[in-house]
Amino acid sequence: YAVPMILGEIRRFMRDDGMIRVQRSVKEKNLLIRRTQENLRRELGQDPTVEQIAQALQMEREEIVSVLEACQPPRYMEDLFSNHENNREGTLLDHLAAKENSETLLEKLSLQEALEHLPERERFVLTQRFFKEETQAIIANKLGISQVQVSRIEKNALKRLRQEFDV
Repeated sequence: YAVPMILGEIRRFMRDDGMIRVQRSVKEKNLLIRRTQENLRRELGQDPTVEQIAQALQMEREEIVSVLEACQPPRYMEDLFSNHENNREGTLLDHLAAKENSETLLEKLSLQEALEHLPERERFVLTQRFFKEETQAIIANKLGISQVQVSRIEKNALKRLRQEFDV
């Protein structure tokens, strides 16, 4: 009697909680986001953007992305992974082990770590400027400062990053 009960409890735990524990509030938000996403898909006739979901739920885009990522099932190194750039398939391990990809991955990780050491305002300016390709004028409007001040913040942030990588 005990063995089937224990196996059933283990299966229930893996089904409901998964291998990685996620807070109930995050799971509830994920469910709400998924429902909203499906409703918007029916209304619009296409997949909604994160911005559209954020507007419908009156949430921040970052929070939506963070909730969706937290509720993703874990990926395994043996999982099949398709590389659309090279039109080839392989395992995630093969993809990560490729020399060109590993160098790029290391560069991205070190850049991400260096950005985390910057003050929030400088990090925001660099992220908007170089990753979202926005102009200094647009960033200035978002921050409520002048374009010249954005230029100075950008210059100081780049100087700090250079110092970080020279050490």
